[in-house]
Amino acid sequence: MKFRVEFHPKTPPGTCVTICEISMSRQFTIRPRRHSTYIRNECRVSLQENKNPTVNLTAMNTIPLAINAPDAAPRTRASLLPSPFAEMTAGRVKQPLGDIFELKNFGVNRCTLAPGSISALLHRHTTQDEFIYLLAGEAVLVTDEGEMILTPGMCAGFKAGGRAHRLENRSAAEAVFLEIGDRSAGDTAIYPRDDLAAVFDEGTWRFTHKDGSPY
Repeated sequence: MKFRVEFHPKTPPGTCVTICEISMSRQFTIRPRRHSTYIRNECRVSLQENKNPTVNLTAMNTIPLAINAPDAAPRTRASLLPSPFAEMTAGRVKQPLGDIFELKNFGVNRCTLAPGSISALLHRHTTQDEFIYLLAGEAVLVTDEGEMILTPGMCAGFKAGGRAHRLENRSAAEAVFLEIGDRSAGDTAIYPRDDLAAVFDEGTWRFTHKDGSPY
């Protein structure tokens, strides 16, 4: 992939330029800045070394700079849970956001709950922390210590080994929230109300009955 850099005919030699406009088609428009120092996304080009006013740059990275989160593709597999638990989260849609930017140490999902649906089974993690932030709608935060109604702008965090939790949408409209969690190796998920055990192994979840037998 190549980018086209255009210079104004009267730009003096040695002028620094910065990338100031980037479109989703990865066409870079670069304009001169006379007093630019070290600025993020800066591209320095000397006109003394590049007499041709058009310079080709090779793209080194295909990771997008930014996206419109609501337009992100949903997860191809709606639920990782085995049957019959997967059906219990049928009204939930997850759009992975962190994976788009190849984040490795933590995950970020945009989640939408249809009316009457739940975010997950009641659970807690042994080593991973979790955080949620409600963007739209209304959701009921259900924990093993009680319940609370969440409205847009409210957030909640769940440290490893802390409260068992899940969200429920008991309203007539969709609820949208962000969920953020780290990817600590060796994590297990505990489900206090269900015959289910989960271990995070080699980048994926493995589910069994609590006695260790497979589903």
